[in-house]
Formats: sequence, structure tokens, C-alpha cells
Amino acid sequence: MASGGPMARLLARAAFAAAARLPRQQPTAVLEHGGARVAIPFAGGRGAEHRTITEPHLIGALRRALETRRGAFVDVGAYTGQTLVKMLLIEPTRRYVGFEPQLAAAAYVARLLEANRACGVIVPAALGDRNGPVGLLVAGEFDDGASALEGFRPSVHYAARRTVAMLRGDEVLASLGSKLGVLKIDAEGAELDVLRGFAETISRDRPVIFCEVLPIGDPGSEVAGLRRQRAHRVEEILAQAGYRTFGIADGGGLLPEARPGAAPPAPRDFVCVPAAEAERFAAAVPRLPPRIEIRQASLGLDCWG
Repeated sequence: MASGGPMARLLARAAFAAAARLPRQQPTAVLEHGGARVAIPFAGGRGAEHRTITEPHLIGALRRALETRRGAFVDVGAYTGQTLVKMLLIEPTRRYVGFEPQLAAAAYVARLLEANRACGVIVPAALGDRNGPVGLLVAGEFDDGASALEGFRPSVHYAARRTVAMLRGDEVLASLGSKLGVLKIDAEGAELDVLRGFAETISRDRPVIFCEVLPIGDPGSEVAGLRRQRAHRVEEILAQAGYRTFGIADGGGLLPEARPGAAPPAPRDFVCVPAAEAERFAAAVPRLPPRIEIRQASLGLDCWG
């Protein structure tokens, strides 16, 4: 990580402050798969969610993306590290840059990185198309549906609004000195803003992009219009940037005709690849997710003893 710029120093201090929210010592389990090991700390009420691999249908495309790209893995909407765990099982030495505006969740990801001695950082901030404060709607301290987009869900879903920092992707990656290899976006409706904020970096680095775009749900619901409009705009921006978008089937494999924002049962996960290499990329992704056998090692007090 670049150490000279004021933005880089500020982000490093913020990540350190987030990690300090959790106790230094905690019991740890180890996940093993294909010769790789990932230490899972249990701290701050988190860790149990990693006793198994969530969303295994993403692994085939994620493995292919890491094979074809150098540069940092940028995780927008890291939550408590579900995608980070998969990356560590596939390529543990890849540089990781995560963004998560919920401080408790960011603190856990910091501890997950530390437990695995991973090359990475978690930044406790949201990403968008500008720098400044933004309201984050949350249902609780740990909310995997927290959103900075008003109207993305009915207001009754949320219990509070918190003010968090928003950063523009192009600027923050430049300050960290990172080339973008793979970009994953899970921003609960704010995918469009994240892509706009990364426009220059995407044009320069041509990363593989993973993006969750939730289906519109009931077409007559109060949120359907906003979801449909923004999903179609996401598709347009990616097409204008020269990308081809594939849906990722829940059972594994890619769906070439799937469109973000379609009515159910549309997929919610998509992988976007520069058009010139899209067919080769898709042909190398298995139709079924790999068999995942996770062995949970005994609990201990230090990640590797």
C-alpha cells in the first residue's frame, strides 16, 4: 500500500480504529479446502456464519477471474468477509482491498485479515460517485441489507439511519496505489453509483466485475420501479464500457441471456467481462459449482498456533 499520501494515511488509521473495536484474543477455527487453509476468528458475535461456504455458485467464475487478472481484489460491501473467505481459499496471496461502512462488520473483516496474515486492508466506508457523508439505512448493528439508497426497500425494513463516509472509487484506489484486477460490488441498490465512481479505473484496468443486482420483486410493489430503472442503467453503463454481462445461476454456470433487474426468477449475481474475451471466459467456467468439502479444525486461541 502506498504510504505517502494523506488519503492513504487516513484510511490506514480508520482501518486500525475499526479493528481495535474487537478483543485481541479470540478462539479460532480453520477451514480447509484443496490444500488451502483459512482461519476463522470468533469475535464480536461473528464467525459462525463462516462454518460453511456461502454462495458456492460464485466460486467457478471467481476462480476464473483470478486466473485471468492481476491486480487487487476490490470488495465493495465486504460485510463480514464472505467473499474474502472464498478469495483466500482460491488465491490467499492476492492483495485484498475491502470497503464496508458498518463499523462492527469492518472490524470483523480486519480481524479476519489479521488471522490469515493476508495482504489486505478493510476501509470502513461506503463507495459511490462522490466524496462526503451519506446516510446509511440499517436494521441493526450487523445488517446485510444496509443501504445508502433511499427507497430501495420499504422504510419499515430499517430501524435507524447512520451517517457514514462515502468515497469515490477512482480516487481511493489511486491513493492506495492499487491496480484493479477483480471488482465485486454488493451495495444493496447503490451499484450504479459505485460503477460511476470507478469509471476511470474500469476504463484503464479492465477488471472482471462481479455485481449483485437484486430482482425487482413484485412488479407492483413500491420499490419495483426504482430497482428496474437502476438495474437497466447498470446494464447500459457496462455495455457502454465494452462489457458483456452474464448471470450466475444458483446451481452454478453462466446464463448469457440473463438481464439485471428482470422479474423473478432472474438471478441476483452477475459477472461482467470485457466483450473481446467474454466467450473464452464463459467457456472456462464450470456448469456446476465445485464440490466443497470443508474440514473444521479444532478451536484454538491463536490463528496458527
